[in-house]
Amino acid sequence: MAFYEGKEPVVTMIDRIIERLTSTPQGSVDPFWRRVESGGYQAEGCILKSTGKSGTDAIFVRLKQNSNTGIDFSMIEDYQPNVVQGLVGVTTNEGPIHTFQWGTGAQPVGASINYWLSFDKDKIILTVQGDRAVTTSFKNVLFIGLPERLYTPRAGSPSAVAHFVSRYADINLTGSSSSGDAIRGIGRGLRDRSRGALPYYRTVAMTKWKSKGWGGVVLPSDIFMYHVDQEGLRARMDGVKCLTNSASGDFRDGEEITVGSKRYIVHQAWSAGSRQNCFPTDWLAVEKIQ
Repeated sequence: MAFYEGKEPVVTMIDRIIERLTSTPQGSVDPFWRRVESGGYQAEGCILKSTGKSGTDAIFVRLKQNSNTGIDFSMIEDYQPNVVQGLVGVTTNEGPIHTFQWGTGAQPVGASINYWLSFDKDKIILTVQGDRAVTTSFKNVLFIGLPERLYTPRAGSPSAVAHFVSRYADINLTGSSSSGDAIRGIGRGLRDRSRGALPYYRTVAMTKWKSKGWGGVVLPSDIFMYHVDQEGLRARMDGVKCLTNSASGDFRDGEEITVGSKRYIVHQAWSAGSRQNCFPTDWLAVEKIQ
């Protein structure tokens, strides 16, 4: 994985994120993600591709800045660039495009966005905080990419790309069915083409203990994913963990903690109206790898 943090003017935020994602991380010989869009940014946004840690997956993510409001994102099962450069490519099975916001409305032109970016060949974990001088700003956490699968995929099957956001602009995005009834702890995967529906993923974590225990020992919880009760767990969310049952003062938003040999940044996800939160808890630990 690679980790970056900083502060960027809202008007150039997407440029900075794309630059980070497509640069070669320290210790690697190649970038983890590369741009593949053939129709140009204005027509298609930035379409990123990775073959994953396995080297055989096909993970596609579309990113494009939505004015000063946030970053539009979506998942794509397959993308083929047009043979004629400048013309739009062909997408297969793209999930809905939604906005990853850093506030309840557009930020002023002169505003700056704080960001924390962790990524590897499987996934992208982006946390943003709108300009603290703007009262409508909030913190938001996005996980998009390939979770750690707890099964062996069938040969030729598409990569199990999914996304989870701590605060949705569109409450229907977390719906457990076509009715769009929002339920806490629901994330999205790509459409199941055999059913013509968007599969949802329930997120669950062990929450019976207090994350900070005796002697200040911190024990965060793994986040697991499943679709329906009958089938069991499908995947684990690598790089993001839950901090549970935390009394006021246990953790501070933005602080760095160490768990074993790994370092994490603590983020307090937007909690008001928590039915819009895809994660099981409001406090998250995002791995910091350099």
